[in-house]
Amino acid sequence: MATLKIKYPTLVTSVLDSHHEQCIALRQDVINDINIYNNLAPNQKLRIPFRGKSKSKVIKNIHYDLCNIGQTPSIIICVEEYREGFDDLYLKKDRNPEVSITPNDRIGSAKNYALLYPVIEHINNTWSNKWIVVIYDTPNKDDSDIINTIKYTINKILKLPFKFTLPTSLNGVDIIPEVEVSFAYLENEDNEHIAVHHKIVSATTKTTHSIKYENVTTDEAQEIINDNASVVEGIKRRIKFFKDRNNRATTDTITQELDDDGNLQSTLVSKYGYSQNVDFQDLQDINNIRTMVRNFNNVITNYLTNGAV
Repeated sequence: MATLKIKYPTLVTSVLDSHHEQCIALRQDVINDINIYNNLAPNQKLRIPFRGKSKSKVIKNIHYDLCNIGQTPSIIICVEEYREGFDDLYLKKDRNPEVSITPNDRIGSAKNYALLYPVIEHINNTWSNKWIVVIYDTPNKDDSDIINTIKYTINKILKLPFKFTLPTSLNGVDIIPEVEVSFAYLENEDNEHIAVHHKIVSATTKTTHSIKYENVTTDEAQEIINDNASVVEGIKRRIKFFKDRNNRATTDTITQELDDDGNLQSTLVSKYGYSQNVDFQDLQDINNIRTMVRNFNNVITNYLTNGAV
């Protein structure tokens, strides 16, 4: 049997406009935005289209639990979502007949968790606020899908920005051992020479171009990040910073792409080689709040001791 893992993709917001001195005040801002969103009419809830697809994802509600990670007041959010637009799925339960899923039917998911851990620093005689967002990527979740759900919730609903200049975790580091910049292109294929080409609706090819740098200064890293003129429709740009030659699992990755409105979106994901094996018989307890708090405590301790903030 394959090993089951809980993964912890980690997002870091940029510095916020707020200047709170206490973590409780920072947490209350998030609670206020959650309450506002949950009270919106159904047709006002955030709808996330799948690019080029007929289906979409809707954030229905956000639930939360208050907790302390160490001595720091934090918040665990649970995003409830549903999807619409499917026309080639069916549901079969036990020996009952198959039931076709129509585009108007909703397929829901109620257990998409993430920890919001506040970071407050006193810099240049003012208080600086930001959040570490640790996604609870359990074995029953699709990695990219839950990251997408949490990222949109954090950015669009809670209004926490992902606008990066230099990755926070590189502050104070004079030389970055290795930087890799990759571009993923999606191109339409010429279908004239494909069998039954007259029935093809679309065909795409994904190609990747990458550039590697060594011993990059922080000023040079800043220049690389700002060179985003090549990010156009159909291209995704990833800048990966390897901070430790002996541990290539410890990276910061900035992903840049245009959203459906043509605006540049940037997301920073930190990976530091932390995951957790879980036995099949323990799956029923992984979403227990005490279990999650214990797991998040371990993740944040590991994250902070690796110098990621």
